[in-house]
Amino acid sequence: MAEMEGFESRLKSISGGDGSCSIAFSHYEPAPNEVQQRLAREHVGKRGGEQ
Repeated sequence: MAEMEGFESRLKSISGGDGSCSIAFSHYEPAPNEVQQRLAREHVGKRGGEQ
């Protein structure tokens, strides 16, 4: 979903305002390892280091 941010405005720009899009859920996939690691670091940081 993060990769879709701004897609609609780019599509409208490329198509001269005539483009449109819609999305529908298809399936879940595991996040890439680097994304999992970043999210884990952010989560631990928000907890204030508590264990």
